[in-house]
Amino acid sequence: MLSLFTYWRGSILLMVIVMVLISAEYTKSYPIEDPTKGVYICMTGQLSRLELVNKVNKLIKPLHSLGYSMYIGLALATDTSHFTNINNGDKMRLTTSIRQATRKLLNVEGVVEVRHFLPQHSEEMYVNMWYKSLLDNDNSAARVTNHARQYKTLQHCNDWPNIAHLTRLTIRVRDDILFERMDVPSLVQQTLTQTTVVTATCDSWEGINDKVAFLPSSISQQFFMTPYNKYLTFDAKVPALNPEKFYRHVYTTGGLSLGNDSSLYVAKAVTERLSE
Repeated sequence: MLSLFTYWRGSILLMVIVMVLISAEYTKSYPIEDPTKGVYICMTGQLSRLELVNKVNKLIKPLHSLGYSMYIGLALATDTSHFTNINNGDKMRLTTSIRQATRKLLNVEGVVEVRHFLPQHSEEMYVNMWYKSLLDNDNSAARVTNHARQYKTLQHCNDWPNIAHLTRLTIRVRDDILFERMDVPSLVQQTLTQTTVVTATCDSWEGINDKVAFLPSSISQQFFMTPYNKYLTFDAKVPALNPEKFYRHVYTTGGLSLGNDSSLYVAKAVTERLSE
């Protein structure tokens, strides 16, 4: 009887140790003491297209040099590889696992915690038929599905409880972008002093750039949640069929102030596939 109790107690202790070790892979031991120096960075899209080196060097490290510490959310699907626009010769570098991405990020000074939000997708709920019918091209179903998937994935950035109270600045970054030019101090100041959603001037396509956005954390819930909610009840009379126009429409009608920064220039990452 005693040996059975000893075995049971040892098993419980082992389970606790394993849980602690797993938790330690996704967080560091110190919290952000000053929320005004906290930044929430949410990377959205697909794990298979995630680029990290440029984001660490051009975004995370400069923010840390300004005294900021980062919470990072990964709203990334792990079992898909969808593209709306891709050239035949394009090859994307694959990040092999969420664990790999998490370890890389936690090794960067200034990163406090990393969480993964696995988007739940149901293909049937994506294609709004009248929306699809307005797109006069052969791949309209795939295009509309990818657009809606993007809006739905954005909502998962809001899955981190109380993140708006833990941070002052929020940054949304698409999985596959590279920061080619950026004045981080200027972007931070413009975003926080004007309470504005700041995006890149490039690739706006008569709307707003859909690859990156800087915004005050106080409006992050509205920023993350509005697009997909609006998509489900979207007015077909509004000519906003690409994501850039769609974001501009839903944010401006929702009362958010939009701006852009000419110093911010981003491009799509096209790299060789990473071997397993």
